[in-house]
Amino acid sequence: MFANVFSPEFYVTNGISLFVLVMAFRKPRLGRLWMALIFVSAAVVNGVLAVKSPQSYLAFANVAVFDWYTRYIEGPFSEHIPLIVGTIAFLQLLTGFFMLHKGQLGKAAFMAGMIFFWAIAPLGAGAAFPAPVLLAAACLVILLKWGKLNTGKGRQTQVAI
Repeated sequence: MFANVFSPEFYVTNGISLFVLVMAFRKPRLGRLWMALIFVSAAVVNGVLAVKSPQSYLAFANVAVFDWYTRYIEGPFSEHIPLIVGTIAFLQLLTGFFMLHKGQLGKAAFMAGMIFFWAIAPLGAGAAFPAPVLLAAACLVILLKWGKLNTGKGRQTQVAI
């Protein structure tokens, strides 16, 4: 997404991100569903764009905050866009589905989500910053509430051995 602070896309993306963060605090199960929906939707969009318009991803070089990010986008990334973005889309899809899992796969998916959001945050306007930071925070809140989220109680149920 290429947006600036004056575009409707920027406000919608950040509004949804703020909503998901609030849901993570107030209704973590709903926050979990929204987060899964975000990842699955992103996977579909990225998968389609990787095939139909791979060169559109080169515009991220113009908005990246760090020079090394720009060099990577204009260098190795530019030579393998469908493969790299296709792989990211596949991993986004897995992450979205695994976010619905109540066990260790679910936890791993939310950790992967945090890493992903921190990784795209330096794309600045290309990632509708600060949306990635808000969504990373939502992932963290959901992880911190994991026991309550999956047992319906204030803490995780433990089995004595």
